[in-house]
Amino acid sequence: MNLKLTKQERLHGKKNINSLFVEGESFFIYPFKVVVLNQSQHSVVPLRLLVSISRRIYKRAVDRNRIKRLVRECWRKHKYTFNQQLTESGRSCDVALIFTAKTIPAYAEVETKIMLILQRLTSLNAHTVIHNSPGTDPVD
Repeated sequence: MNLKLTKQERLHGKKNINSLFVEGESFFIYPFKVVVLNQSQHSVVPLRLLVSISRRIYKRAVDRNRIKRLVRECWRKHKYTFNQQLTESGRSCDVALIFTAKTIPAYAEVETKIMLILQRLTSLNAHTVIHNSPGTDPVD
């Protein structure tokens, strides 16, 4: 069980980020807007993360960096099951977490929300794998 968040697991590059926001689907779990792009081909790592915090809301870089550290730490600790599911299915997923709250959250709050997000991503991926697997008819 690898609990690191390596450079390869962070989404970077203009093309990758643009394709995530153009082609991806989004949902909202307060205080995060989550943008997800599921891909059928397996990239170098199955799960990549982008964390974004508005400079308009948080003027000080210290505050933005604090929130990003909290989010990345929670993601690092709880990503394992979703990452394993993606590896087994041969798929990859890019995720952007956009923080929208106006106050700096506590660690426990961020942790519960990240766990909810990962549960939702797991269920969305399981639904996609079931309906897109060969030999099954899509359900309308």
